Amino acid sequence: MRCIVQLPVATIFALAAATATSAQEKKDKPAKFVADLGLVNVSGSTDITTFNLAEMFSYKAGNWSLGQDAGSVVGSSKGKTTANQYHVGLRADDALSARVSLYGLAGWDRNTFANIGYRFQEGTGLSWKAIAGKTDELALASGISAIQQQSFNPDTSTGLRVDQKYPAGRAAGAYKHMLGAKSFFQQTAEFLEDLKDTSGWILNTESSLVAPFSASVALKVGYIVRHDNHAAFKNTDRVFNTAIQITY
Repeated sequence: MRCIVQLPVATIFALAAATATSAQEKKDKPAKFVADLGLVNVSGSTDITTFNLAEMFSYKAGNWSLGQDAGSVVGSSKGKTTANQYHVGLRADDALSARVSLYGLAGWDRNTFANIGYRFQEGTGLSWKAIAGKTDELALASGISAIQQQSFNPDTSTGLRVDQKYPAGRAAGAYKHMLGAKSFFQQTAEFLEDLKDTSGWILNTESSLVAPFSASVALKVGYIVRHDNHAAFKNTDRVFNTAIQITY
């Protein structure tokens, strides 16, 4: 079990990057880009550096919407790497109705400290907008995925390489509650059950709170939990991060 704490880049960075808030609300654009940046560096009696970078791009055209996201958490203490996580994801949705859509996704992640050399996921399923109000939104999804994972067994002195390939049932949800005109709380969760070994499953959750400085710059506080329950690689990562978020 590991806990990683990240602090934001100095607020002056946000103020320098901020743009003036327009008097009128802009219409929704078909394309949207969001970037998160967090950094902490401590020196003196201890030497710790942790860097967090994440980005998300989305584009909507007619009934289709496309999304891409990527992120990394890299940390070191006294010259030794203490965190090394990366992920990349792609997703496409085809709206079948106002509330139901067909999705397809693909993803890659790497977490060497969780003994994961790589993990690929390809999946498809249905997504349902259960709530679509002005202040609250709730989307639920269910589908099937294919997982390919290369791991290292932590119980062997040789670090035995283990390849896993299995189908997985996927359930996911995303809830968003507006706290103000642009500030909001968001909770996401994804559950993947190994259909070959039902005692093995993966759970990913993220809780985040976003408070804007201006129309395009905000402070984001997040808490991420990633758990792999496969018997040989039971592991839980917890990441608490505070970052500057820039939206374009």
